[in-house]
Amino acid sequence: MRTFTNMLYDICTVLGLFKEGENPAHKRKSTNFEMHQKFWDQRYNEISRIIDAEGVFSQEQRRIIYARYEHFYYMMNSYPVHSTLKPEFLRSYCLRTFGVIFLVVDMYNTYRPENDSAFYYHIYNFLQKSYCPCLDHADTESDEAAVKRYLREYLAELGFNKEDFHENGKLYALGKYTGTIRKDNGKSKSLMQQYIMAIKNEYKKDYREKKLDKDELEKVLRNIDKFYNAFYSLSVLLDIQRKTKILQSLAYYLRVLVREGLWIHGLYGYAAQYLYDFTSFDTTPYAKKLLEMFYKFQNSAEGTLSRYSVSLDDKSQEYISRLKDLVFNINDKNGCDDAYLKKIISYFGQLQNEAVHVTSCYETLAVYICLIRKNKINDVLQHYDDMERKGLFGELPSGYVRGHYRCFGQHWRLK
Repeated sequence: MRTFTNMLYDICTVLGLFKEGENPAHKRKSTNFEMHQKFWDQRYNEISRIIDAEGVFSQEQRRIIYARYEHFYYMMNSYPVHSTLKPEFLRSYCLRTFGVIFLVVDMYNTYRPENDSAFYYHIYNFLQKSYCPCLDHADTESDEAAVKRYLREYLAELGFNKEDFHENGKLYALGKYTGTIRKDNGKSKSLMQQYIMAIKNEYKKDYREKKLDKDELEKVLRNIDKFYNAFYSLSVLLDIQRKTKILQSLAYYLRVLVREGLWIHGLYGYAAQYLYDFTSFDTTPYAKKLLEMFYKFQNSAEGTLSRYSVSLDDKSQEYISRLKDLVFNINDKNGCDDAYLKKIISYFGQLQNEAVHVTSCYETLAVYICLIRKNKINDVLQHYDDMERKGLFGELPSGYVRGHYRCFGQHWRLK
């Protein structure tokens, strides 16, 4: 949950959603899940108003999408992955990968070419520029240089003259500031707004002095707002890039989607159906398909994770599956009596290959069940507390075992 929590706070940070006096670091460290939920509940509508101000999707639909993001994270965490990689690294890698998939699909579904003031409008167009860094183009400009180039081109498109950006021009401060593309977007947003207000006042002064007519003034003010929207959204994109390094992936996969469309039986098709099918009460089957397809590719010769994957023999997989059924039916000895449990413990105990990295926790799980059946609860809790003190829960592999260990500690302590 910590990885997902940090991602949400990162989003709030880059969008500048922390209120004055709020301490982001303090909120991140808190173990009070209810406090986290309350904070996100207050911010979800604000996020929607930024990324979808035009209401392509309603607030209620956006809430459903956010809930599905969270549910997918739990599904991803509980999906059985047998790997030599540290679980935290694996979670971060998968979260970053699915983050790209979900963000690209949201841009694709939300973008409207007529909404040039929309948050995604300039991100969508920038990511398709030939000079934007992309996975299949190694000779492009740097991230910041590409954004600056896009903004210069957009200023020219809006009809601003180069003279306006000279030292005595009305837009000099704006051009100088734009050239920096500062890193702290939370501060840059408010500072940029101050520049925009000052520049607008200069043009309004010209209007009062009859140097501009009303139509000219309104056009200039409109174009200044358009430029601010471009600057803000691309600043957010750069902030995301600094934290996650996903810009090249976003550019590549958005171009694929724009070129080929959403293939309903592909990763992006399943993602779109899972997130945006509002006619179905339960879209979980699409999420399952998405996870299955993703890990099937990852474990193939072309997959990034394939070199770290651990192959389990049929007997190990059978025992792991049986233990899953037993956790909430510990005293049900139908087909899994004490002798069967001892076979599981003995089998996992004698393994000598790389699979031990994965199977050792299931051996311990079988020992727990044996002890609980003998009413030796204190022995289980003592071992559980020892694991917690040593921070070993973070080392547990993905799959049901992580949640079941937690359930043991909470359930049997209450007993």
